[in-house]
Amino acid sequence: MDKRKALIVEVLKTLLAFASAVIVAYFGYLQVRVETEIPIHATATAEANLVFGVLQTPSSISESSLTPTPLPEKYVPETHPPRIIKVTETREKVAGEELIHKVFSFTDPDGDAYLMVYRLVSTSLEVPPTIQNDPIVAPPEEQKERALVIGTWRCGTKYHNYTVILEARILDRKGNYSEPQPVTFVCP
Repeated sequence: MDKRKALIVEVLKTLLAFASAVIVAYFGYLQVRVETEIPIHATATAEANLVFGVLQTPSSISESSLTPTPLPEKYVPETHPPRIIKVTETREKVAGEELIHKVFSFTDPDGDAYLMVYRLVSTSLEVPPTIQNDPIVAPPEEQKERALVIGTWRCGTKYHNYTVILEARILDRKGNYSEPQPVTFVCP
């Protein structure tokens, strides 16, 4: 009977040691998780080490590998904004309406310019006009060398002798803008 009691006591000690190790590991897990906000997943090796009451640290982990490498204070990605080279103007009359075309010659080193964006600076009209941006359809290879985008202002037949001044910028897919280019439309 004494051997049986001794065996039960040994089993209980082992179970108590295992439960203690699991509780300590769980509280350690919670602390690490709170500090890092990254879930930690136990491996079979770690679980086996806990079962036998032995916590081993792999020799391949050094103190320096546990210290995170600091990031630079400010990361500035390399950007290549589009550049407007030249703006020319042409005019034509269609069905009695004056059309003013502004031809923008531009380059974009990445070839990903996709939109000519306009902002109203001023106008002599009493009611501000509606401004629409122009899509850029030039292929990437052409944009890298020299491409064109045309912005057209329709003077209309309702108003005469007015001026509209816009700021034009080219936008690429990475969010880079060209420097602003003022453009003036003078309608007769």
